[in-house]
Amino acid sequence: MKPPIPGIDRPEVVLANDLLVGKAFVGPRVAVLGGGMVGAEAAEYLADRRREVTIIEMLDSIATDMPATPRAYLLQRLQQLGVRIITGAKVEAITDDGVLVNRNGQRTMVEGFSNYALAMGSKSNDDLVSELSGVLQDLHVAGDARQVARIVDATAQAAEAALQL
Repeated sequence: MKPPIPGIDRPEVVLANDLLVGKAFVGPRVAVLGGGMVGAEAAEYLADRRREVTIIEMLDSIATDMPATPRAYLLQRLQQLGVRIITGAKVEAITDDGVLVNRNGQRTMVEGFSNYALAMGSKSNDDLVSELSGVLQDLHVAGDARQVARIVDATAQAAEAALQL
């Protein structure tokens, strides 16, 4: 998703998911905006590829939407890779100078990034479902077309649909 933040449509802003699938590329210093599972994984991916990475998250901790064991491993990897983590910071704008954040009512500019990777949530995409409704006799919807979730949820939904055939 692209929330209504000034500067969100700047050319140096890419979607974290696009980075992870090879659709987008970034320069040497990247701010990952959003520290959920996707943001934390994107940060690890980039840092592992010798990028200087900063995660900016509005909650008090990152990757809270992950199971405990992989989360612990990922947090350790981020520390090993030198990823800077800023929590409790709401992004207010992306500017020529950097990211304007608000931490407990205090506005601060975090500067010096070549790119910004958005990981601020996802939304369901059911465009294909609308196109196929009425065309296919037996249509089963799974994964992000049904509801944004994890791959394990999509796999379970697909298995459930297969058993109903």
